[in-house]
Amino acid sequence: MQVMTRWQALASAHYWTIAGPLTLAIMVQVGFVVHQVSFLFPVLGREGAGLAVFLTALMAATSRVVVGFFIDRLDQRIVGALLLAAQACALFAMLKFAARDVAFLASAVFGFAVGVMITLPALIIQRECPPAAFGMLSGLTLAIIQTGNSFGPSLLGWLRDATGGYPVPIVVCMAIEIVAIVIILLRIGPARVLAQ
Repeated sequence: MQVMTRWQALASAHYWTIAGPLTLAIMVQVGFVVHQVSFLFPVLGREGAGLAVFLTALMAATSRVVVGFFIDRLDQRIVGALLLAAQACALFAMLKFAARDVAFLASAVFGFAVGVMITLPALIIQRECPPAAFGMLSGLTLAIIQTGNSFGPSLLGWLRDATGGYPVPIVVCMAIEIVAIVIILLRIGPARVLAQ
């Protein structure tokens, strides 16, 4: 059996249904969290916005532990799609309803999804790709995700400056997450075919 190479992975549509949507998702997550205080400041004030960020981080850490007990028994693509949908709904709620309780609840939901989403790349690769390629694919995916998420804060900042506020950046984040949902749900032939 031939071991998959990086170039084979990059040429595989299946691989991009893993790396692509998760890169988009984490780019949105990083971008939003960096701008979360500024976005929520008008509704929550400085201390409230700081509390919302804390709640987001707390839920991210909690979800990684809690969901980690059973995520291997679930369809991880479906889980990813549901979490992306939850994040898009949370962003919509924060944008549409300028209320303290909504902002805190939506921040918690967003954070819960953050915690699980960052574990999905390795889990999906482990399930769907050749075992011998796990280390290479995990490293390659991490490099792609890190490159992508570095654009998140700048993208939101540029859109905010260009439009004079956060509504357009948040809507763009929601749209990106919807695109990520569509891609992660694609069931293109497994990458292990490339290794045969």
